[in-house]
Amino acid sequence: AVVAHDQQSDSAGLIDAAVQRVPAQAAVPPGASVALGASTLSVLDPVGGALWALPAESGLEGELDAAQSVEVGRDALAVVSTEGTVFVASADQSALLKLSGVGGQPETIGELPGGEISLTAVGERLVVAASSGGSTLITVVGGGSVELTEPFVRLQQPGPD
Repeated sequence: AVVAHDQQSDSAGLIDAAVQRVPAQAAVPPGASVALGASTLSVLDPVGGALWALPAESGLEGELDAAQSVEVGRDALAVVSTEGTVFVASADQSALLKLSGVGGQPETIGELPGGEISLTAVGERLVVAASSGGSTLITVVGGGSVELTEPFVRLQQPGPD
């Protein structure tokens, strides 16, 4: 599946590649982050702090239902693994969170490091880059870490192990 996120109209929809059109769209919060992995679609409202983990095939029809969202806090970041697991860096909770796909509830899997944060997933593992003071700490949550002397590193898109 492919998702089109129109940031000017604050809408997102699945693209039907067979007919090259977006058959249905949903309004998303302004500034929302939209990500797709396997059959899970993530919509994160960084201002309101709500996160939706929806089924990709039907998640963008009509309005997003606030009752289907979970609170992850303002200024959060989210990434979806290739298997559909949603990982979140929650600044409000100072925590790294995991939602096991559609309808999952947040589970704390680590502490949020300090600095400028970016996320990716390698297989089913969250990778966090935390840049601060002229260096970057790369951490595989549940694994090891390495400190680089570069002030900021851009992580790859989520991918397999």
